[in-house]
Amino acid sequence: MAFRDDMRDAIAGAGAISALIRLLIDSYPGAQEAAAMALPLVRLLEAPSESGREAAAGALGNLAFDDRNKVDIAEAGAIPPLTDLLRSGTEPGKEAAAGALGNLAFNDDNKIRIRDAGAIPPLVELLSNDATEEAQEASGVCLWNLSLDPQSRQMIVACGGLPRLVGLLSSPSERVRRTAAGALGKLALDEPSRVEIARLRGIYKLLYMVANGSEDERETAANALTNLARNDRNRQIIAEDSVEVVRKGTKEKGIPIIVGLTDDGLDPGRVAGAKCIANLACNSGLQEEVARSSGIPPLVRILHESEFGGKESAAGALGNLACNDDNKVLVAEAGGIEPLVSLLQDGPISGRESAAGALWNLAMNEDNRVAIPQADGIRPLVELLGDISTEAGKEASAVCLWNLACNADNRVLIAAESAIPALVRLLSHGESKVRKAACGALGKLALLGENRKEIHRHQGTARMMEMVKDPRGTEREVVLSALTNLALSSHLRTAIGNAGGVPPIVEFLSTGTPAAQASASNAIANLVCNAQVKDKIMEQGAIPLLMVLLRGAPEATAAAAAGALANLACDKACSAEIIREGGLQALCDLLASGHAGCQEAAARAMMNLSLYDDNKTAIPECGGDAALVWVLGEGSPAARQASAAALTNLCWSAEIRAKACQLGAIPSLVLLLGEEDELAMDTAAKALYNLAWTEEAKQLITNEPGAVEHLSDCIALGNLNAIMTLRRLAEHEASAVAIAQEGALPPLASQFRSGGEAQRKAALDCIKTLANAPGTKPMLSEVVGSDPELRKALKANKFMKKLAKGLAQPFGLRRSPGAKGAGGGGPDEHSAHLETVEKDTETVNKVGVGAREVVNY
Repeated sequence: MAFRDDMRDAIAGAGAISALIRLLIDSYPGAQEAAAMALPLVRLLEAPSESGREAAAGALGNLAFDDRNKVDIAEAGAIPPLTDLLRSGTEPGKEAAAGALGNLAFNDDNKIRIRDAGAIPPLVELLSNDATEEAQEASGVCLWNLSLDPQSRQMIVACGGLPRLVGLLSSPSERVRRTAAGALGKLALDEPSRVEIARLRGIYKLLYMVANGSEDERETAANALTNLARNDRNRQIIAEDSVEVVRKGTKEKGIPIIVGLTDDGLDPGRVAGAKCIANLACNSGLQEEVARSSGIPPLVRILHESEFGGKESAAGALGNLACNDDNKVLVAEAGGIEPLVSLLQDGPISGRESAAGALWNLAMNEDNRVAIPQADGIRPLVELLGDISTEAGKEASAVCLWNLACNADNRVLIAAESAIPALVRLLSHGESKVRKAACGALGKLALLGENRKEIHRHQGTARMMEMVKDPRGTEREVVLSALTNLALSSHLRTAIGNAGGVPPIVEFLSTGTPAAQASASNAIANLVCNAQVKDKIMEQGAIPLLMVLLRGAPEATAAAAAGALANLACDKACSAEIIREGGLQALCDLLASGHAGCQEAAARAMMNLSLYDDNKTAIPECGGDAALVWVLGEGSPAARQASAAALTNLCWSAEIRAKACQLGAIPSLVLLLGEEDELAMDTAAKALYNLAWTEEAKQLITNEPGAVEHLSDCIALGNLNAIMTLRRLAEHEASAVAIAQEGALPPLASQFRSGGEAQRKAALDCIKTLANAPGTKPMLSEVVGSDPELRKALKANKFMKKLAKGLAQPFGLRRSPGAKGAGGGGPDEHSAHLETVEKDTETVNKVGVGAREVVNY
């Protein structure tokens, strides 16, 4: 300024020379001395000379680059005269005033001073097409900085700032375009502005900048789009808008353009693109679109190559994308797990928390549950449970461990890193979401017996009991699931019962959400395995409440209630109460529901109810036998097996056996007999044994395609019930010939030679029965002729009398005096079956659609 005479006079008249002399003679070279010029320059702003005011504004703007000077200049009273100059000065004066105010506005207190001084309306006016590009840029910078203040944003919008700033996105000046984009990005912190900017076609112009602008423009525009993408409609607009990419000579939609920035931009631009993708991925459909646009590999490269801030942004984007199941696989295939674990180990706290959030979602994939521990991810997750992290970090780490603990091997690894005491401590955390996450993780870890002991040793059971009793607790549903798994241990059932856990758990059956009612039902199913706790549950009136759920709750809840009733039905008194409450008809309705879980639990309940003689008549009377046969043919594998077991117990009379055959039980049992599951085979064999007590039934079973073949396969595996069933069928002469012809003799001979004691005895008995039937001798000769031991055993019993064909009482029950069991007994019976429940479902993704928004401040 001092090159012009008028400027020299103005500076000298304002007393700046003495300030400069002080600068020269003072030994400290910092900005504090420069700030001493502020007061004379402020006086110069009030001088009548336009050139002097302009010069003072310019000088103050330069001084205001220093943070300490920003305070001194404002306290010297510069903001009101700068605002006056903005309103009434010359064009150069307005430009200088806007520039000075823009620098001062970096200070938060100054933002308020500038707003209250009334500077916003003239700043918006300076954006007009009549202003110079320099003035537009200076005003844009100032508004950009002011827009971090919420009230200032409202005033800028009220003064018509949005349409003017959107218009400047098409300015021929790169600097003007960039400052307009920056200001719009901050104004887009407010939802109404996000909507209005989109209406003004601001998104299209910002995408054009990302596609074709300089590196600075691309970064700034992407940051603006990040905030705009906090509105779901705007996400769709970004994805659907097509703009020309000049260097390619083609048009591209928004997502490929943003992905291109993460791939080929400079590091600040790549990071801005990653933040934008994070918000776009809050829309589940766009998660797939980003993946189709090859958006995942560039984000993984940012994890490898960028500074920590960039890595944090990339981790956030990958975490949101990984809400999609296919993307969980793609992130792992792109090598994303290792750098995420590295960030989790070595990054700043905010970066470690972002990495934990990404791993949270990735850990919902079975393969990733293996890969994360292999990358040494468990230890840093456990460390993040401690005091070093924020609430968000503790939650993300605990939920990630929750998901990892769905893998049985990981339950051992997590416990080995001392996670259990850390998680138990979090049960007392002030934030409900942290307590919920910790409890969920402990619940999964409790699927392992040693972990249950450790949880109890660290007072985890006691703390969960406090939580489940607290009516204000929002995490009680998760606590119920954890208690369900703790109750897999007998001593913990006792501990829960003694600690007063039964009343609040039973209360949930009537007061909780459907999910909480299901969790309470599962907990009861395990707790009733302890006789004393079962009595307490009965005292609290659990059965009528479970019956209400059986009739009117959603299917998943009804299935859990039926599972609890199935275990209660093992007790005779409980069984009687279930019948009195109308349980048989409700269970029949569940069998016909078509819901696999309902069918399985209802069939198990029927199986246990059918242990008692009175129920054996009552179940068919309400159509239970027909429902069981239907499930046997149409249900899930587990439901079919439970139905077969129930039918085994029901087939104690000729009438019921005949009806089961008429209903079509035999073909379904033969199909079940052919399953690879050995328990299913055994159950089917036992049911067929109980049906095979008439000549007609024996012939029906033998003639059913695959019956003899499957029984022979079961015999080869050493299944005793299959041998006994074949022995029963062989009493029918035509069946005996068919059995011999279809190749049952070799596996029987094999069991005689090398089976267990019971198998050897039963196999010999079956072969003897086959030997008594005309027409079996040719096949028998082939087998016996090559087996001296078998030949000797048969010769020793050649005068064996035919076994009586009378019907005896079921195994394990009282026999009538003088009754003889054909082949060693009458119809077989399944014993009481208590089945504990393991809560082993995964957690859901993150809040909302499973993603976390990024805000650019």
